[in-house]
Amino acid sequence: MVNSRVGIVDCVPLLYILIGKYCTAYNIDEKRIRSIADVPFTIERAKLLAQALPKSKLVTPHILAEFSNWAKNKVGEQNLAKFLMTIKTDLEKIEEKPKAKEDLLMEEQFYKYGLTDIGILKVAQENNCLIFTSDRPLKNQYESLGGQAEHILDLFERFKNMGLLKE
Repeated sequence: MVNSRVGIVDCVPLLYILIGKYCTAYNIDEKRIRSIADVPFTIERAKLLAQALPKSKLVTPHILAEFSNWAKNKVGEQNLAKFLMTIKTDLEKIEEKPKAKEDLLMEEQFYKYGLTDIGILKVAQENNCLIFTSDRPLKNQYESLGGQAEHILDLFERFKNMGLLKE
């Protein structure tokens, strides 16, 4: 299920995977997390999602900013340092591809999708990336432009149909 292409990992899938690693490392009950952006959380799902992503991953600075805010909210401010220490090496392995704010603000679709999603779309197009997201409009827009995108709920459904996920 691992894809050999470069993948842009949006905020929710990135957070999902790295919180899964954190919960595993510190034996934290997954029920404490419950969900991430309305996507029910389990460590089993996090591990399968991590395996499905390409080895070569990209993020934009906007994804990292959203990730940081969500992480603080999900793990709690008192656990943030421990969480970041746990995932630092993982973040170092992900390439960051900035796109100038001035260029993104000039995009026709900026007002419809916002800064983060336009940045993802532009970087994905320029690098022929597969997008991993929990955002249906982003997925649909990229596919309408000829790109390939995976919604994590669709991936989880495939894992279930393949017998890899026991839900």
